[in-house]
Amino acid sequence: METRPPNIENKGELSMDDLVKNSLRQRPDRIILGEVRGKEATTLFTALNTDHSGFVTLHSNSSRETITPFTNPPISVPNTMISAIGFIIMQNRIYGSDGLSVRRVTEVVEVVGMEEETIQLNKIFQWNSKTDEIENIYISSNTLQNIDDFKGI
Repeated sequence: METRPPNIENKGELSMDDLVKNSLRQRPDRIILGEVRGKEATTLFTALNTDHSGFVTLHSNSSRETITPFTNPPISVPNTMISAIGFIIMQNRIYGSDGLSVRRVTEVVEVVGMEEETIQLNKIFQWNSKTDEIENIYISSNTLQNIDDFKGI
């Protein structure tokens, strides 16, 4: 589905929020949104908090900064809904000595909840630039433990 601007008569607009609401009527297994910027995020978070699965992209410099646009205008998702995020996956463009660039997942962070109005994050994987590998750095992970329990591992 794609958004559509209004026509010359200011009719026929399809916003991202309209598309998210309509997709929920189709009972999807998961919802995937590119670059959220508005009230569609609140609609998505409402769906995530009612046991739907979804993915969203957002530009930021760090996993901590990823939360900031969600909790401030114009998106303004309530803090209580942020716990619907399972993981934040940061991807960066890395420039090599040859001048070419590649994209690398540089960290995977689990959102573990709220503590005194602060969203708690747990970094579980981090990219090692020397070995060009992503390394496991977590001691424990609630989400990974839940996945292990569900899979019977």
